[in-house]
Amino acid sequence: MDQMLLQRTRYVLRSRIRRVQTCPEALFLPACLHLLKWIDNHPVLSGIALHLREVPGEYKARIAQTLSEAPEVAKTRGGYDPGFYSATSSEEHAAVSLSRSKFLVCTCAC
Repeated sequence: MDQMLLQRTRYVLRSRIRRVQTCPEALFLPACLHLLKWIDNHPVLSGIALHLREVPGEYKARIAQTLSEAPEVAKTRGGYDPGFYSATSSEEHAAVSLSRSKFLVCTCAC
């Protein structure tokens, strides 16, 4: 693999994550969308993201359930506790994190 591509990818990924971490609150969702779209369209990272989206597990259903329940429950009780999910492997943990980010950003932005 081309070392220059890897070095550039690392640099841009670090700068895009830093932008998400340090941006003003009003720009948080656009910065997250920008990061996720960049990952989906990157020649190296898109394959990894595609693989992580195909990792099996109950987490996708639990994320969707949490996002559907949270608004109603938060209105009636003043807060929502989604519980705790423990991934069985580091690959599943990465898949959960990617899916949760995608669900949250798309739900809030759409």
